[in-house]
Amino acid sequence: MRWTKDILEKAKSLKNQDLSYPKTAKKLNKEFNISVSASSVNHALLDYQRGKYHFNDEKKPKDMELKSKIRINEDGSEESTTLIKMTEEQAKSKEFVLRAHGFNSSEWSIVNVVNNLWQQHSIQDGTVDLYQSKIIVKPKTGLTLEEQLAFLTENVKSLQLPDVKRSLSTGNLVIPLADMHWGIMTFKDYLPILKRLIEIIQQGYNRIVIEQLGDYYHSDQINSSQTVKATQLNEVDMPKAIHDGEKFMFTLIETAYQYCNHLSVKYVGGNHSYDLEYMFEELLRLKYPQVDVDINNGYRDAYLLDRVGIIISHGDKALNKIPMLFASEFSDIWAKANYRESHNGHYHFSKDIDSNGVVNRQIPVLKKGDSYEYENGLTMSAKRMEAFEYYPDGPKAVYYI
Repeated sequence: MRWTKDILEKAKSLKNQDLSYPKTAKKLNKEFNISVSASSVNHALLDYQRGKYHFNDEKKPKDMELKSKIRINEDGSEESTTLIKMTEEQAKSKEFVLRAHGFNSSEWSIVNVVNNLWQQHSIQDGTVDLYQSKIIVKPKTGLTLEEQLAFLTENVKSLQLPDVKRSLSTGNLVIPLADMHWGIMTFKDYLPILKRLIEIIQQGYNRIVIEQLGDYYHSDQINSSQTVKATQLNEVDMPKAIHDGEKFMFTLIETAYQYCNHLSVKYVGGNHSYDLEYMFEELLRLKYPQVDVDINNGYRDAYLLDRVGIIISHGDKALNKIPMLFASEFSDIWAKANYRESHNGHYHFSKDIDSNGVVNRQIPVLKKGDSYEYENGLTMSAKRMEAFEYYPDGPKAVYYI
């Protein structure tokens, strides 16, 4: 979407009426049949005030009054071809080229650019260097990663948990959190689950591991609803989703720490909210320095629970190769384990398979049905969560929650 003078003037007028950026964006979207975020409005107005926009009704030099060609693709990207008067250095600047084509650099990013030098001759100016410039751009959506991190970690302070002797048990507990989809689900939806988990935790354990198996949030963006690969989703209230997810996890961590000798959080990202989840782990690391929060940007991870080896993944990548990947990528853990399991989510239904020395546990979900469940025929799948208890050398119990 391109910012026009009419849209910018309307946005300026709305802001002068002391409307917030979200409300301004909502009114613009309705009046002009466009789709812009609060962050985009903020950046556009700042650029407008700085004089970075140039519109067709402004007087241009004669040699710049050249026809341009625009093509809008189905994936939302746009192709623009035009002649631009610029220096060689300016041709190397993505921001300059974007502005020359009429795009706001805070709202659009360049996918590809080709600038071919042309020379125009005139009696008045002599030889003038022009560039036939062709670019492919795609819209930036939501907040930047830096803005999302700031949103998540705002006012985060380290919390010193009481360091007391908590349990004499030799048993271990694993709590897998797969496909929580905060945004579709609310804290009220998960409150009964949280209460049951706390009842189990209060039995006391040597080690408790909280596994985050991906898709903790429904969307990877805050001001729009979309996956990591920009697949558009049903609109959800992501600021509320973030705070609901924080409240659930903070309560779980602070309770678990009181009833075990060692608490850790393991993480792998999902296909819905990989970036947001990674930053959420950073928040947990900052808030709970006494908890072993394992931050990584891989698609698989593994750990040793006494003599039980566990590999975790979201489940959307190479799931059929997990036993061999466990043995090759985490050979030290594989060698030390007497018993091995794989934990994954993604498919939204429960399934246990014993294959090549690894028991694969596919974790079910409590998530409400949406288009994904209906399209894939998962509406009859059990809506529940699970937790696993282990002896030092093998499985002891499965809790159906």
